[in-house]
Amino acid sequence: MHIGGGYGHGTHQTHYNVYYFSKTLDSPIYELKWENVRKQFANKTCFLEKLKKELKWNEDCTAYDRRNRSYKFIEFYDACK
Repeated sequence: MHIGGGYGHGTHQTHYNVYYFSKTLDSPIYELKWENVRKQFANKTCFLEKLKKELKWNEDCTAYDRRNRSYKFIEFYDACK
């Protein structure tokens, strides 16, 4: 799993980060949205359940864990391998 980011513009001159992911380096790149994650990892029930259980709707799945030097999203994925 790979995560990358970009910089976007919203309305009224607001700025925000846009994140993308791919399952492998050779697979297509998708915007990091719950709908895309659910479709791309439909067969990874452990991963999807961990995301649902561990992340609240108001939390950012791109949160960075400084102690482990990794994104929580990737930590959840690795925990289900």
